[in-house]
Amino acid sequence: MVAIIATHPIQYQVPWFQALARHSGIRLKVYYALLPDGKQQGVGFNVPFAWDIPMLADYEWEVLPNTARRPGLKGFFSSSTPSIRGVLAGSRPDVVIITGWNALPLLQALWACIVLRIPRIVRGESNAMRARAGWVRVLHRLLFSLYDAYLSIGKANRDFYLGYGIDCSRIFACRYFVDNGRIRAQFEAAILNRAGLRAKWGIPETKFCFLYVGKLEPKKRILDLLHALQIAMFCSDDLHLLIVGAGDLESEARPLARAP
Repeated sequence: MVAIIATHPIQYQVPWFQALARHSGIRLKVYYALLPDGKQQGVGFNVPFAWDIPMLADYEWEVLPNTARRPGLKGFFSSSTPSIRGVLAGSRPDVVIITGWNALPLLQALWACIVLRIPRIVRGESNAMRARAGWVRVLHRLLFSLYDAYLSIGKANRDFYLGYGIDCSRIFACRYFVDNGRIRAQFEAAILNRAGLRAKWGIPETKFCFLYVGKLEPKKRILDLLHALQIAMFCSDDLHLLIVGAGDLESEARPLARAP
């Protein structure tokens, strides 16, 4: 049995869970710290919402008892699931995949695996593209010594682990996950009305259009993208940018988007 520990259902992880569950040689179970409501799901977007895709279908899952005073997704201590040790002791998985270290339930799962002597694999999303304080690096080095294997989402993530002395033989590629069938079906339906969709947003057929989809928050660098587009338009006015998203920087992004 393979157990996966996650803070909550995430749209780009669920296709992976579903694919693993379909594998004939794997029994999979996912443990969540929280099933967020619309308001909790909207943290970072500043807009409550619910995903319009089946997030809990076609794989086995369980929600752990959350002992936080007000369980949520904002902050390291916003959730706590100390019962994970008893749950894993009862199910005795062959290996546990832990989806990062940015929330208390993920470290509670790591400690439970250590105590129960269950092999543990981590799949984080950090990279070495920015400098970190010395004390952070010390904590990271200690933390990473506690896992048996590492799933890298790309080259920068792999380099991050290598920078802490992790042997390359213990790092395995595990890219982001996309439901190709659903996206292909949506594309085939939408392409029939491509001209109408462009006209709806005021984008002429002859113009080249970039698409941004994501939270409007500092780390996504939406303002940098808008400034870059302004510079590019000095060379050519045949460019458009369509932004799909919401977040803290929306009030700053809108005037830049409207600027000639």
